[in-house]
Amino acid sequence: MMRRLTERRAYLAAKQLAHHRERLPWMRERMEENERLLRERLEESGERRLVLPGGYAVARGEDGRVVVGQLPVPASHFEQLELYVIHAAEDAREGRRSR
Repeated sequence: MMRRLTERRAYLAAKQLAHHRERLPWMRERMEENERLLRERLEESGERRLVLPGGYAVARGEDGRVVVGQLPVPASHFEQLELYVIHAAEDAREGRRSR
């Protein structure tokens, strides 16, 4: 359901649109530079697809452009175990039995 367009919402939409349009040329330049760097990295590796540190995968698309995707972050069981240890220490300090 669409909310009614108020003067405030119209003002905010105009402000945001002007902001984005002002920065669009700079963003396009950065995107082109980043794509060029990634294309060079793919060519240097000789691979069709690379997985980069930080969980990003890059590949060359059918149209020759660079495709970038973020890989899903696996659940870390270590962090969950760490939470159990923290809870056990808190329970011991407060004289309670661990959960």
